Amino acid sequence: SLNRLSEAMATVFFVLNELGEDLPEEISPEDVQTAMLSSQQLLDGCSKEDIVGAPRLKDEKKQWVVKLMDLMMPTVFMVSPRLLPILANRMIKILMRDGACKECASGLSSYGLCLITVRHDINAGYSCSKLAIALLESFNATGSYHKVNCTIQNMVNYLVEPIQSTAAVLLETYEGLR
Repeated sequence: SLNRLSEAMATVFFVLNELGEDLPEEISPEDVQTAMLSSQQLLDGCSKEDIVGAPRLKDEKKQWVVKLMDLMMPTVFMVSPRLLPILANRMIKILMRDGACKECASGLSSYGLCLITVRHDINAGYSCSKLAIALLESFNATGSYHKVNCTIQNMVNYLVEPIQSTAAVLLETYEGLR
């Protein structure tokens, strides 16, 4: 039920707070815009090579922060969608300042989705989703790849690519998740 999901989110947010990531309880439209602008500034001028070649995240505490945020993304999308750009921004900050891990791809793909839904910028969202896939491929992360790719195919790529290419990738993703 929705109450159980909210309880799960509260527990994860408590743990994130203990790890030094304080997330706001109430999120205003201004908070969303601030997170979107921050992510844009962090990624401004970054190429695929910059993302793929980013140093690997060594800080174990930050790794747990990103893993927990990655696990919460689907729940946040359903229960508190305004929080999605905030979490994506935090993951992108860690990627750009501390280093990359495969879970950072979830932050990039979620930011790409937010570019489409909040800013109505399909091309920028599509480009960001391609960065997420490139990052996952650099880690050879098959499990995470299928999860992130499913999100990207269902919510981003169909806006740009022919439906035939999206359908083929969704079938591949389905097979990979079975």
